[in-house]
Amino acid sequence: MLKKLKKTLTLSKSYSKKIDTFDIAKLEKVKDEMIDEMEEPVGWHTMGLPLVASCFLAIFSFVIPQTSLWQGIYTLMGWPKYALMIGIMVAAFFYAFLVVLSLLFISKGSYVFLRFHLLVLAITTLFSLFFVCYCFFSWLTGSGVHALLFGLSFPGLFAACLSWKCLDTDMFYRMIAYCLHNRAWRKQIEGQRKNHAS
Repeated sequence: MLKKLKKTLTLSKSYSKKIDTFDIAKLEKVKDEMIDEMEEPVGWHTMGLPLVASCFLAIFSFVIPQTSLWQGIYTLMGWPKYALMIGIMVAAFFYAFLVVLSLLFISKGSYVFLRFHLLVLAITTLFSLFFVCYCFFSWLTGSGVHALLFGLSFPGLFAACLSWKCLDTDMFYRMIAYCLHNRAWRKQIEGQRKNHAS
């Protein structure tokens, strides 16, 4: 399961260490190896489509349970219900910020932010699964869960699973190779500038 994603993680981890050098020849070798991994220097992978799709699906999956979650929090804390949208908006913006931040740094070839994105996605998937279970048991016990939320809980979980699938593809692997190639290139240019300056 998720074999292609594991392969992508291995690639990112091993080459991130190799890129942390100012040896121009080694960086050139990394660039050549990443071109080989990409198979095609230009294509859909250079647009970052799997990662962008994964981010949008994760945000969709996260947003669905927010109404129920914040209704519960506001009831528990005794806060006024008219301010419910404030909690939902703050949570949604914070989550979107984390996802976009990870997207930005993954596109720069960061292994740390790739792992961070997977952590956020894992939490989102578990939360979606919990929400499906909550809606199902609320429906069984007649606790009055809204039919629309119950119906949307399944697409939310499906979106989270589909978000993983977007990352478990050859295109995402080639995209990471492309990002690592560009990171090595930037490092190479930085090294050349330092050599010229000294």
